[in-house]
Amino acid sequence: METLLQSLNPRQREAVQHVEGPLLIVAGAGSGKTRVIVHRLAWILAHRLAAAHEVVAVTFTNKAAGEMKERVDELVGADHGGALVSTFHSYCLRLLRRYAPRIGYGSDFLVYDEADQQTLVKDCFETLQIDEDSFPPRQMRARISDAKNRGLDPEGLRAEALGMRDELTAKVFALYQERHAATNAMDFDDLIGQVLRLFAEHPDTLGDVASRVRYLLVDEYQDTNPPQYRLIRHLASVHGNVCAVGDPDQSIYKFRFADINNILSFESDFPGTRLIKLEQNYRSTNNILGAATALVRHNRSRIDKELWSEAPAGEPIDLLVASDDRGEADRVVQEVRALRRAGDDLESMAALYRTNAQSRLLEEALTRAGIPYIMIGGTRFYDRKEVRDLLAYLRLLINPKDDASLRRILNVPARDIGKTTLEAVLETARRDRLPLLEAVTAATEDRPGTERPVTTRAVKALAGFVDLMRDLREAARDLPPSRLVARIVSRTGFEQHLAATSPGDAQARIENLQELANAVAAYDGMEGGLTAFLDRTALLSETDNTQGSAGVRLMTLHSAKGLEFDTVFIVGVEEDLCPHLRAAENEADLEEERRLLYVGMTRARRRLVLSRAGTRFQFGQARTTEPSRFLQEIPATLLRVRAEEAVERWARPDRPVRRFERTSATAIAARTGTFWTPDGDASRDEATPPSLYSLGCKVHHAEYGVGTVIGIEGSGDQQKVTVSFSIVGSKKFLPRFARLERL
Repeated sequence: METLLQSLNPRQREAVQHVEGPLLIVAGAGSGKTRVIVHRLAWILAHRLAAAHEVVAVTFTNKAAGEMKERVDELVGADHGGALVSTFHSYCLRLLRRYAPRIGYGSDFLVYDEADQQTLVKDCFETLQIDEDSFPPRQMRARISDAKNRGLDPEGLRAEALGMRDELTAKVFALYQERHAATNAMDFDDLIGQVLRLFAEHPDTLGDVASRVRYLLVDEYQDTNPPQYRLIRHLASVHGNVCAVGDPDQSIYKFRFADINNILSFESDFPGTRLIKLEQNYRSTNNILGAATALVRHNRSRIDKELWSEAPAGEPIDLLVASDDRGEADRVVQEVRALRRAGDDLESMAALYRTNAQSRLLEEALTRAGIPYIMIGGTRFYDRKEVRDLLAYLRLLINPKDDASLRRILNVPARDIGKTTLEAVLETARRDRLPLLEAVTAATEDRPGTERPVTTRAVKALAGFVDLMRDLREAARDLPPSRLVARIVSRTGFEQHLAATSPGDAQARIENLQELANAVAAYDGMEGGLTAFLDRTALLSETDNTQGSAGVRLMTLHSAKGLEFDTVFIVGVEEDLCPHLRAAENEADLEEERRLLYVGMTRARRRLVLSRAGTRFQFGQARTTEPSRFLQEIPATLLRVRAEEAVERWARPDRPVRRFERTSATAIAARTGTFWTPDGDASRDEATPPSLYSLGCKVHHAEYGVGTVIGIEGSGDQQKVTVSFSIVGSKKFLPRFARLERL
């Protein structure tokens, strides 16, 4: 059986062979963690230290559990295998199938999926007479799930309630659980919670279960939440042979209620713990490891380790500095093309970003270059629901006969227009052969001799929509497209709508709307700009869809955990993005942001490229950015700055960052509680004074590239210039709105 150790390094062997007593394995990125887990399980089974059913290993995904079990069986043979390798929830489900009657459930209880849970919440709403428009069921279900993952029951949630919404959630939570018990059902989150309840109410059952867990192994221990932590403590309470594998430096799921203190306190929770650090890296070059380690050492909440590799030092970490965010995306794509020409596969490259909204510029740059890409763990920018909703508003403003767009937004955000009202209006439209918007308007009017097709309450709701569209049409005549997007968001209350209907990711969705305003801003000042933009998005969504089965991987830094690539690009390494604005003034959150960048950096095997822009468009306006403080924490000897000549003055990564003194739009937004600047008639400062234009001069446009001025009309604020571009032909602009730069 000593052959089990032949492929392991000394530290890995030590971790495999130390089987008695508590053990904490701090496994650095790329250090062969899974290999150690598998060989440790195989060692215990091969040496018959316990029966197979007495060896329990828990991890977070079914895929990881399945692969782990297969590899153990390959090492020791299926007849000697059979360890209980599963997710936390699968393990608890197995226990409940046996012991559920002790807490009032039948052994044949059902596990409700999301649709079942949503239906049950709605039933609770009906019983408690709660208005679904004021308190969306989806939001309520998410809040109940969050409470369970924090280890709270209805009474615990009520005890910390801060307002009416919290009180109402606790009330729904209590009835929701009662209905579960009455129907012999649980939801996914209940599986751990009900086992904890079982152990609390029946100590003898806890003793019986824990006595049969001779060896316990927990993967990704840094990601455990409070209920999972309590479960582990219970299962290890008899034999104490608990092995936790994880890395505090890769704890990035606080938003899922993962608690980094679980791994940091392991040695005090389990006295006599043996600590083994896996520091030899099998993935990255030493330059990448040196940069990542130097960065994360600025955190206090960690267990120090020194990652090293037998691989060569490798290339320095590149820092690309572009003049603006569009130029940043173009430079990344240029690098991709160069690597492709050199023989690298697109599948070996990944571009990572902090927020989903950042994908838009990368998607468009790759599309322009004809390079396929694959979105991992996300949706293409123009396919995201909130983006499509706003585009529907814009399309309806351009074309009042667009029935499809109207049907999409008639009750988005919710304005008390139900299916019955919609069907009545649709029937009117079909009968009188009217565009749907005209039928909606007609339903609100008092016409002698004609009975209204809808109720008085519905008339009020429809009239509100008609007034809204009338106001937006007037705004569309006066405002540039980017300001029009801001007006729609403000006038409809879209922020509040997202906060209510998407509590878990409202900010990310709002950031997508901001990015939509940035995309539209390229058409500000152009005659027919809004129509041109909508035409272009339609083409991007249909004919130019380059997302296929192969290509460059695009994903957030969170989605990249567990993956690795030859080349990794991390874009937007700037203050307010990386670290994210929300973390700027909270030390614990700032440390998690640093860990998030560390995780991204250690995904790279051979080449790591960081990038930032000198200016970035926010709310359709150019804002000067600050380099991320994290860039200052990477040794200058490991960083190769590659800046455009025009931006050398702020390219240096060691340029001081004015911490907590920024006055950018996002910083102001965080303090004021809104993400949108005032959307009145104010326009952006003129990028180029009209007097600078002359016939024949060259200009650059953010969307169309370089062109020649072939016509000038009027003067001052009303001046128009006609520019001829080589690909798209002639376009007419109002310079006071347009992104035109004279060359």
